[in-house]
Amino acid sequence: MSVQPSQHQIRAAIEVARIVDASGNPYGDVRSSYRLALTDGAHRVESFVAGEELLLSLGLLFERDGRLFPAEALTVLARVEGSEAERVVRARHASVF
Repeated sequence: MSVQPSQHQIRAAIEVARIVDASGNPYGDVRSSYRLALTDGAHRVESFVAGEELLLSLGLLFERDGRLFPAEALTVLARVEGSEAERVVRARHASVF
């Protein structure tokens, strides 16, 4: 069984979900945008990378030809607020691992 992601990692993953466009983005552009994201200091670039890795491991985000694309469920997750979004990520983690 995989270790449960931290609340901080889950929150960073939710922020990444909101950064990636529904049509996908070049991988480098997504990574560059982490430095510019307004999170009131809650997340550093490393936090976003950990969130991105969580989404990739859950099949909510995937990489193809140098671009990151959201799964349909990630597009929905990006619109869910707060604790409900965290609950969705935890449930997905439990179902995958």
